[in-house]
Amino acid sequence: MKNSIKIITFLALFQVLSANSVSATEPILTTLMNLEPSVVEKFNSRKLRRGQIKLEMDFATAEFLKPAMVRRLRMVTIQKIELIYTDFQLSSEFSQPALNKDRYQTLLAAIPQLRTNKMIAWMATAQTGAKNEVEARKMFHGFVITVRTSSTRKLTKFEIGRMESALKTVEIVVDSVEYRKVDRIRKRHLNTGMYHPRMKSKRQKGVLYRKKGIWNRPRQTYMQIDTISRIKKIVHYKARKVAVTKKYLTFGVVDSTFFKVMDRHKDWNNILFVTDVTGSMYSYSIQLMVWHKLNYLDNRAAQFSFFNDGNRKSTALKKIGKTGGIYHVKGDTYEDVEKQIYKTMNMGSGGDIPENDIEALIEAVKNCPDAEQIVLIADNWSNVRDIELLEQLHVPVKIIICGSRSTIVNLQYIELAYKTGGSIHTIEQDITNLMELGTGKSIEIGGRYYIIKNGKFEVLHRT
Repeated sequence: MKNSIKIITFLALFQVLSANSVSATEPILTTLMNLEPSVVEKFNSRKLRRGQIKLEMDFATAEFLKPAMVRRLRMVTIQKIELIYTDFQLSSEFSQPALNKDRYQTLLAAIPQLRTNKMIAWMATAQTGAKNEVEARKMFHGFVITVRTSSTRKLTKFEIGRMESALKTVEIVVDSVEYRKVDRIRKRHLNTGMYHPRMKSKRQKGVLYRKKGIWNRPRQTYMQIDTISRIKKIVHYKARKVAVTKKYLTFGVVDSTFFKVMDRHKDWNNILFVTDVTGSMYSYSIQLMVWHKLNYLDNRAAQFSFFNDGNRKSTALKKIGKTGGIYHVKGDTYEDVEKQIYKTMNMGSGGDIPENDIEALIEAVKNCPDAEQIVLIADNWSNVRDIELLEQLHVPVKIIICGSRSTIVNLQYIELAYKTGGSIHTIEQDITNLMELGTGKSIEIGGRYYIIKNGKFEVLHRT
């Protein structure tokens, strides 16, 4: 009798836990089950675009054929997920919605962060061309995942080549070329040819040896300070005469967010640009450099700080506030800026998803404290690695959000702008009244609403 009671109690507890598990995933499952599917006769899984990965399931099952591939997707940036299924049933008892729900639950269990990632675009596609079971089984079933492709050194080199080609379409007229002597101090540690003893008492007496010996004595060194001179080429330009074509728009510039924002803000001057130049930001880097070349004679840019999240450093070595990969350059000569952005791109490539935005902003402000405008060119799809450093930033930051079309604005960038007294700028909007918001107040950006709760922003789902 006691054993029976224990079994009943265990079953009751299991049912409660199961119910809680289902309810935990219910909000996103409800959303996914209400998706309106598009309709095709047959989905062609052989013609996927770059960055698309197929996760196949057998006909009428909710199990992945390659589970290991699914788990690897936990480490990449997922932008879109599309469920592909066949609208064909073998019996009247079969429920396609129930199978779709099982497939969604399998995916959510394999990649748990999908439950909270509100930036992903979800879609569903029903195939209607199957007339019998044989035809249905030959069709693709499962998910097509669109991910942001990782940058590589080879890809970075290719992108720099395209940037160079794009920038050649923008011309400014040379007035004169000056060759100026520039001096710098060089410090070098040189060897005297002698060796220190290992024993501290002998060192204190000034004992020296001519040989390293079996004790591997350390070398005696001294510092030599020299003045090194070099000739720097400085190009001067006369009154602007620009011959610009629209050719640069064919170099991967599909999202013209930067162009649009800067065109709306011709009043921004003495600008400090802090720019993410990791591989995903390539098309916006083109826009920045084209804009700078066109506005170079007006001296609108004071300085540029480019960052690549650590110079190919492994994630384990990226310490908050000391990640590195930040390069500064003044806007005195256009050539110096172009050279520096290429250097920063080459030193980066690859890496994980978050970026060291706050560290870059802090270092940039130290290098250019007199800037009138601090403009961060940010990747909407990358989280801020060092958001905890935000309290160290005491200047308003204008954030140009790149890659936010058809998705939400990354909440960390809204928080950054809000807490620094800055602003958010998208391809269509300028949000300059964030500081006026209080707890419980909402704001619309790009057709979506965001609400502030306890100093943090959340996406507001309106019904």
